[in-house]
Amino acid sequence: MLGELLYEETGNVTGVKVLPPEEGAVVLEVSLQASGRIQGIEHTSIWTYTSSTRADGSIFGEGRGVLTTASGDVVHIVGRASDQSSGPGSPTRYRGAFHFHTNSDTFARLNGIAAVFEYDVDSDGSSNAKIWEWT
Repeated sequence: MLGELLYEETGNVTGVKVLPPEEGAVVLEVSLQASGRIQGIEHTSIWTYTSSTRADGSIFGEGRGVLTTASGDVVHIVGRASDQSSGPGSPTRYRGAFHFHTNSDTFARLNGIAAVFEYDVDSDGSSNAKIWEWT
């Protein structure tokens, strides 16, 4: 069941690299920078993820991010997601799960939870995400 909204962020793709194909899939490595609010505290984040477009047009993504706050809190995030794409140049609408690791007292409770997310990346490289606790 969806719990509370943990955080939201918006950002932009900063780079794309073509990787070798895997089982016929087109594989891209994407870098992204974002900012938003986590549990009411402003943050910035950087991400690197791979996006694999399969023969049937579906997309599988997995990646890592690191989120930081002005007070020095650091939260590491790992996630996996799927999308049913409308084809090249169309927005990607990832739906998946995140897991967290932090040594921050402020965000320590994140270590014991999973989160589900909507992470949308438009064809112009802009992104928008909402992340909820999964209870």
